[in-house]
Amino acid sequence: MNSDKVEEDDSTLFSKMTRGVRPLNKTDRADLSTQRLPPHTNNREDGDNNLAGYDSTIPLEIVEPEEILFYLRNQLPHSTLRKFRRGELCSSMELDLHGLNSAEAATELQHFIDEAIRHEMRCFLLIHGKGRSSSSQLPILKSRVNQWLRQREEIIAFCSARQRDGGSGALYVLLKRNRSSSD
Repeated sequence: MNSDKVEEDDSTLFSKMTRGVRPLNKTDRADLSTQRLPPHTNNREDGDNNLAGYDSTIPLEIVEPEEILFYLRNQLPHSTLRKFRRGELCSSMELDLHGLNSAEAATELQHFIDEAIRHEMRCFLLIHGKGRSSSSQLPILKSRVNQWLRQREEIIAFCSARQRDGGSGALYVLLKRNRSSSD
């Protein structure tokens, strides 16, 4: 396939995907500056500042409870990305972080990802909730998970789950393929 054809296909696909999209007006933008938490807080929801190796000095950007999350570290084939976003790549394994404070959740997430890698799992469901039960009514855990997953090199993508799997209260998480066999 020649490169002109690929660029034309990419351009056509991009045009189709963005049809009807308009830039945000200045008044349509959310002002999140008042919702940012300092990087070091010591309340029950946030736990201690030792968050299982995650960088807790990065200021936490609070995401909205219903916000759809999407992160892609590297390019993926279109068919793989489509299957991933539909939840078709996920194994039956899932991690539910409901009811945990940030320190507990960080530790559980760290261990779960390490185990997933050890068992050569490619994709899993991560349930973080929307923060409606928290005393602050802010999705602290959802925001932290959004931040933590971006810090792990093994995570190549994550996106909010389909409604049947938890919607904006859960994520599909895609891990790098293990290229070396250690067994």
